[in-house]
Amino acid sequence: MKVILDACAVICLIKDEIGADIVEQYLLGDDAQCMIHSVNICFEYLSD
Repeated sequence: MKVILDACAVICLIKDEIGADIVEQYLLGDDAQCMIHSVNICFEYLSD
C-alpha cells in the first residue's frame, strides 16, 4: 500500500501523540511504501 505522510502524521509519531500507533502500523507494514514531501521533512527539521 502506498501512503503519503503529512507533517501532522510525522509530528504525531515523533511526540507519541494519539494516532502514533496508526502511523507506526503503516511504516512497519509488510508491503508499506510510505512517502513524505521534502517540504514536510524541512518543516519537521525546523520545528521544535
